[in-house]
Formats: sequence, C-alpha cells, structure tokens
Amino acid sequence: MNLELEKKVALITGSSQGLGFASAWALAGEGCRVCICGRDENRLKRASEKLEARAGGSDCILAVQADLTNVEDIAMVVTQTVEKFGGVDVLVNNSFDFSPKTGFNDPSGRIENISKETFMKGLESGIYWPLHCTQVVGKRMIEQKYGNIVNITSLYASLVADYRMYEGRDVFNPVTYPVSKHGLVGLTKYIASFWAPHGIRCNCLSPGSFPNTTSKKDDPSAPNSVEDDEFLNILNRKCSLGRTGVPKDLESAIQFLCSEKSSYLTGANLLVDGGWSVL
Repeated sequence: MNLELEKKVALITGSSQGLGFASAWALAGEGCRVCICGRDENRLKRASEKLEARAGGSDCILAVQADLTNVEDIAMVVTQTVEKFGGVDVLVNNSFDFSPKTGFNDPSGRIENISKETFMKGLESGIYWPLHCTQVVGKRMIEQKYGNIVNITSLYASLVADYRMYEGRDVFNPVTYPVSKHGLVGLTKYIASFWAPHGIRCNCLSPGSFPNTTSKKDDPSAPNSVEDDEFLNILNRKCSLGRTGVPKDLESAIQFLCSEKSSYLTGANLLVDGGWSVL
C-alpha cells in the first residue's frame, strides 16, 4: 500500500475506459478513494464494478455520469465527490473527444480541410475542458491550501505525427491533437506558477503510443480503435523498446505524480513513450 495515496481523494475525468480507467485502477489499488466520470452509463457501471472489486467495496469508489460539453456537469461531479468523500485532493484531467468532431480518423482533420468549427472543437476538448475542470476543482483546492493536478497530455505534446505513418490509411491523427496537447503543457506550467502560493502542484503525464486495440465487433463505440495489424507493427517499430504501451505501463507513473513522492515536482512533463522520442 502506498501510504502517500491511502485515503486521498482523486477525481479522474474520462475514466470509464482506456488510460483514464487505468489511472483509476492504479490509484484504487493503493488505497485511494476515486471518483470516475464519463458519458456512457453502461460503460461507467462496468468500470465502477471492477474498481469496487479492486478497492474492496463501494465505499471507496464513486461513478458519476457526466458530459464535459455541459459546463455545469463538472460542478455536479465535484459536489457529489465532496458529499461522498469530504473533499478532492487530486484531479486527473484525462478527457478528450476522439471523434470526427475533432478531426480524428476523418478527412476533416487534415490541415487543408479543417474548418474553424472542427479546429475549435479540438481546442475545447484538449485545452478548455482541463481548464474548466481545474477552475472548478481548484476553488476547493485553494480553500484547503492543498491540491495536486495531473494533466494527461501526449507524446505529441512535444512532437507531431509522422505523416508517412498515415499514407493510404483510414487511421489519422488530426492537426487539432498536437496543437491542443502542446497548449495543455503551457497551461500546466502556467497553473504550476500561479497556484504554487496556494500549495497546489500541477504536472503533465505524456503517454506515447497506447493504441486502443478493442475490436469494433466487441465494442462498436470504442473510440479511436486500431485494427490494422500493419499499422500496429509500424507503431511498434517506432519505439526503441520494440512495442507500444499497454495501460499497466502507466500505473507507476500516475501513482508517482498523484502522491507525495513527487512533492517537489511541479510544472513538469513526465514522458512515458517506450523510447519513441529518442529515435
């Protein structure tokens, strides 16, 4: 058990699946009380049941259906978290809209095609959502003179996609993604500077390639699913370790950033990419 995490309260956005769920799993296993939220009620229920089994009961887990496109929803999530657990110590901003609305896997996300609406949707998802969540949760953190914020960015917060990977493929990484993730790093540093007097730390966790290999046959709503074996092999070769990441590869990193083991770290960007960026 990680004593720095035991009985702390963490709120994780976009946490009913993928890396958000992996973060919740990692924290719940160390005695942290966790609030997860997401749009899909059924997926949220399944995630909650798994986390309750890991945490040893429902007392440590809260699942709230919420849509971050509704600015009032995050206030509702915080209110329910405080009512159940008494406060919020850690905020993990993980949500991102991986859909054609932000240009993912769609011609609308290409530089020559992207509209103002699509571009702004990407910035809203990638920068405004974390900002708004930080504002709402941060008010309580300022009052308690303590808080820890982790923004989930990306390898593409410091690099951009290699266009050669996507030639002739339906899979596509749009211009909105690296632009918003680069911006999220800047937001992280700004928060780390201006909220340090309130005892609040803010850092980034930047995962490298963690493809969603969930089959569309098994889960038609799986976001950004990759079923192209040739493309997956390309991703593997891009990493010096010879493989892409799996959710478990992020567990130690999220536990470190969310605990007092990182008490002298703020405004930093922790990159976990299997050596992608060194090649």
